[in-house]
Amino acid sequence: GISKVARDITERVKAVEALRRSEAVRNIALESAQLGEWQIDLKTGAAQRSLSHDRIFGYSEILPEWNFDIFLKHVHPEDRERVAKSYKQCLEQETKWDFECRIIRADQEIRWIWACGSHYKHATGKSTHVMGTVQDITARKQAEERICRLAQAVENSAELIAIADPNGRISFANQALLEATGYQESEIIGELFGKILISPNNPPTLDEEIQVRTIFGGEWKGECLGRRKDDTDFPVFLSTSQIKDSQGLVIGICGIAQDITDRKRL
Repeated sequence: GISKVARDITERVKAVEALRRSEAVRNIALESAQLGEWQIDLKTGAAQRSLSHDRIFGYSEILPEWNFDIFLKHVHPEDRERVAKSYKQCLEQETKWDFECRIIRADQEIRWIWACGSHYKHATGKSTHVMGTVQDITARKQAEERICRLAQAVENSAELIAIADPNGRISFANQALLEATGYQESEIIGELFGKILISPNNPPTLDEEIQVRTIFGGEWKGECLGRRKDDTDFPVFLSTSQIKDSQGLVIGICGIAQDITDRKRL
């Protein structure tokens, strides 16, 4: 006779499908964050990676082979010694591997990455893998470099520059302003802009006018009298503007002034 055995695998199919969906969501998240996963087998040296990992290095598909030496060849020559030294220390001391460096992608584009990894230990306590993540941080590095250049430009500017919160309390003053007014930075931070830098010999409502027009109108420009630490006045041409956050909310005021003493004398 013929015997038939049937097994209901509905739950198994559902579980496999749920796993596939979960993996798809995970891959989308990794791609969106420009984040890749990796793990190095300390016995063989071979590395397993996510597709998003290899895409960070400029490959459309996962390469058939990857290890630390292959990774190191992608590291910018000026950074290789530092990265190799940090990995050696990670292995010898079984510490966390955490670093930033430049890489040269397959298309020869130079990018910045941040990578971190930790040791995975067997139940016996022996470290068998180093595993972690790698992320493309080029945009962040470019933003940091831009901010650094802007900060240097502001600090070295001949104009007198101050930044205050919406209430008028000073949070930054450049070197030119400190030298022109005779203040130390510690004496001026946290003080009211209008009280410490604007002379009381101006029209009595000028300070309020500057603040209101800047906060609600976007800017204020005009001549007025500045005030030094020794209570002497000097003429300036002052220009103020708003500082906004990413949502467009006004979070501060920037004031840029020029000492026009010589021009007034002429």
